[in-house]
Amino acid sequence: MNVASYMTLAGHYADYTAAYSAGQGNYTEDSWGAFQDAYEAASSLLTSVVNQTAYMTSASSDALVNAYTNLKENVVPDVTYTYYFANGSSTTVYAPAGTEPAAPQNTATTAAVSNNNGTHTTISYSWPQWQEGTTDYREVPSENTVSCSMAVIEEAVEPTRAQAGKTAVEQCPVCGYTTGGETIDPLGVLITVEQNELGSTTLNSAPTTGDAQKVAYGENYTITAVAADDAEFVGWQVNGKLISTNPSYTTAAYADLTYVPVFAEKVDDFTVTFVDQFNMVLATYTNSELASLEEMPDTYDYLGYDFTGWSMTLDDIKALDENAVVTAYYEKSDSMTFTVNAPGCVITTGGNTYYDIAEVGFDASVTVAPQSGSATSWTVNGNVAAYGAEYTFFVTADVEVAFSGDDVTALPTVAAVDVTPTENGQVRFLATRNVPEGYTLLESGFVYGKDFENPESALVLENANNGICYIYKNSNMANDGQFALTFGITSHTGTAYARAYVIAADSTGNTQVYYADVQHFDYGA
Repeated sequence: MNVASYMTLAGHYADYTAAYSAGQGNYTEDSWGAFQDAYEAASSLLTSVVNQTAYMTSASSDALVNAYTNLKENVVPDVTYTYYFANGSSTTVYAPAGTEPAAPQNTATTAAVSNNNGTHTTISYSWPQWQEGTTDYREVPSENTVSCSMAVIEEAVEPTRAQAGKTAVEQCPVCGYTTGGETIDPLGVLITVEQNELGSTTLNSAPTTGDAQKVAYGENYTITAVAADDAEFVGWQVNGKLISTNPSYTTAAYADLTYVPVFAEKVDDFTVTFVDQFNMVLATYTNSELASLEEMPDTYDYLGYDFTGWSMTLDDIKALDENAVVTAYYEKSDSMTFTVNAPGCVITTGGNTYYDIAEVGFDASVTVAPQSGSATSWTVNGNVAAYGAEYTFFVTADVEVAFSGDDVTALPTVAAVDVTPTENGQVRFLATRNVPEGYTLLESGFVYGKDFENPESALVLENANNGICYIYKNSNMANDGQFALTFGITSHTGTAYARAYVIAADSTGNTQVYYADVQHFDYGA
């Protein structure tokens, strides 16, 4: 036995030992024991044999060779299996013939890949089932598609009248698929123009349909009425008040509103509209109804005014043969006086001059100016009411007037002035406005209602006519002046609230709403 044979034998010894220990070799106890004893007897000489410094005896060599030969005769030959991975690499596995090999670990399942439709797919791998006689195996891929489990990563943003919103953003934590985040258009303002067969109407030049049409919040809009050939336009009505007799009416979009175009026929059938001098519509009658009219409509009571009569008599009205507007007239009450308290001011009214304080009649025109120094702004009852060297206003309540000479930037103002109950249980809310040079008055009025928990947040134009509060538009378009709302709670219980407002546009056309402080009257106080 030469050196090479000994080395080969030594190299296989460990493999045979492992096979025997695992019970994989088809060795008998006797053949294995004989081989092991012979190998151990010779192993002490192997190093010397390799180094050629010693030689095995013939007896020891023969014993080892015989033991090795006997062992090989009983070994079950190994089968070589090749496993090919999905990435093209491979590995070799050995197993005795007839024995299923221990397959290598499969390629790891792939990361989930989004299908961009709310599902994602993973690929897992497995080996084909072992078959005796087959020595090559290739990994088998298996696709697994499941629905994404979406989680909200950005909350939805609700749109407001002025600002756009967006839908919630959702993402699958497994594959990263993302949905949502779509823009939701601003709510804007809904303008409704009722239909009337006696004429046509447009909103921003687009024909109206009787349904609500959206206008961008804060933007100007124009409604226009065109009477049919056999009719004529009377005016625009909002909440029972005639706000304009101009066929074209422009204001800014801050509240949902319904406009009623009032037309009257020119032919045999005609309409008689009863209004008061403050443009409140009292009643409307057709010519066929006039014959049975026995008395004039009821009129409203206004603090400081006495009803004086109608522009036409009942007989004159019944004799009409065409459309007409009948007006209820009032005159200022001579019995009411109010106090103007303006410390440090000269007070001029009706050709008379007073200092610091004056008693004046209802709706008297009063001008105040500093006794010394100069004024740049004026307050009424503590609220900024006007700008300039002097201030002219009409008195319909007791007022405290003061001035300031500080530098100011003139802005549109609207201020609460007075709250006064009337004899019939209603309440008059009085306010004053000033729209300085460089601004254009688009609209003024009140938002009002009753029994609010938070009147400051409730009384805004955005809530008008949606069940929270109501709107009253003032038809007077003077830049300066006082204006009033009279309304009441029928039960004479609870608290009535009102808040004056002004909508004005600057020289570039930008519009803004200006609010006065909330006014209230508690019936139980």
